[in-house]
Amino acid sequence: MDKLKEKLLVLYRKLSGYFEKHKKLIKLLGRIVSIAAVIYVIYTAYTMILKLNQSFLTTELIFPLILIISVTTFTIFVYSYSYFLILKEQSQKKISVSEVVYMYGTSNIYKYLPSNVMHYVGRNMLAKKYDIEQKKVLKATILEIVNVVVVTIAFCFINYLLYRKQYIITVIVFALFILVTHRFKLSKNFLLIFITTTINNLVVVYLYNFYNGTSLFGGFEQISIIQSVSWLAGFVVPGAPGGIGIKEFVMVKIGTKQFSAILSIVAVMQRLILIAGDFIAYAILQIKNKTVGERYGK
Repeated sequence: MDKLKEKLLVLYRKLSGYFEKHKKLIKLLGRIVSIAAVIYVIYTAYTMILKLNQSFLTTELIFPLILIISVTTFTIFVYSYSYFLILKEQSQKKISVSEVVYMYGTSNIYKYLPSNVMHYVGRNMLAKKYDIEQKKVLKATILEIVNVVVVTIAFCFINYLLYRKQYIITVIVFALFILVTHRFKLSKNFLLIFITTTINNLVVVYLYNFYNGTSLFGGFEQISIIQSVSWLAGFVVPGAPGGIGIKEFVMVKIGTKQFSAILSIVAVMQRLILIAGDFIAYAILQIKNKTVGERYGK
């Protein structure tokens, strides 16, 4: 593990040195990458819309979709704030939450570019701005990734226990996760990400039951496990922009037999919602950065 950390730190230092040496050029390329990411997101959303059967885009779904996309957009800011808490703890410096949210939210859209790691590069600006050691920024990013993975695993396990009606054990397990994350000063982050994970799963469960004509949140535990496992696959697999394709493939493969082909439509719909949420959050941050007079990342 120490060797891996050292290799990551060396790579991070090389990237930072290259960034400093070619600062103007990289900023120009950053703008081009940003525009390319936005275009790619729009193109991906368009191609996914073409895959949907028009009968599934009913007027009854318009208001719920507006609400769902709004909530999904909000979760981007929750993720940003969670990263702010981790970075603040690691750096022990007074950092602007607005600037962290801006850097995180705008670089977040880079994940749709090939490699699925470009969104981590943008955080280098925070290290430069606040004179934070690269090691600490790298550690904050690793802690964030570990936190997200642990939360997803915990969410799956807790839903499995709920499905088995092991309510007392569920409470004990959840309390243990809180204690462990508190030990690493990540309990607030754990709860924040747990809430956003629950929201994302509620969206999938709602959409499935809407199309299936069943109870509002029926089968929550089972569908949530399928959705979380597939999301985790898309999150950890390198090279897949934003996890597109990986997540949907896994969801359909492990869930279609039990939940019918409707789940494939739900997978596409959720991807459109996630893309919309990322794009809207990006647009909000860009508008705020220009209209309020803030010039983050400039």
